[in-house]
Amino acid sequence: MPPTFIIFIAVTTVVSILISVIGNISSKRKQIAMLNANYGKPPVADDYIQFDSIGRYAQYTKTHNPSRQRVDSITWDDLEMNKVFNRINACQTSVGEEYLYNCLHELPLNGEALTRREGLIHFFANNPETRLAVQALLSSRMGKENYNGLTALMFAPEMYCGMICPEVTAILL
Repeated sequence: MPPTFIIFIAVTTVVSILISVIGNISSKRKQIAMLNANYGKPPVADDYIQFDSIGRYAQYTKTHNPSRQRVDSITWDDLEMNKVFNRINACQTSVGEEYLYNCLHELPLNGEALTRREGLIHFFANNPETRLAVQALLSSRMGKENYNGLTALMFAPEMYCGMICPEVTAILL
């Protein structure tokens, strides 16, 4: 091969890597700017929320923790809680949406859970750098995807693990 061709390939590779790195840095900066701009503001209502998908975690917790008090479906509908969820949902991930939806369905049995939740709210409100880092990490790694299967994986890992790698499932379970 002529040396000019090798130099061309090397330069092309370096330029491609630089463009990729600069694109990633720019994307992260835009994401941080968006998270900062939207923090503390009411979320934009989403008329196309897949409540069947978001409600899966709530259904699994209802099945696996029947002793927990929950808002029944008639009361939920009478109070138009899907509209309430839509109004307060500022989650960056589908897992966050599922958890928020479940929190609205469950009635806390004691104040301990509410106190822990309030502590987390105050922590992130008083530590904006940490909040931004966590938000950026979760939204970039997890994102929003309906029917992602994570809830089923948490509550029935043998079903998913067995399909992926039966040998590992046998060891883990």
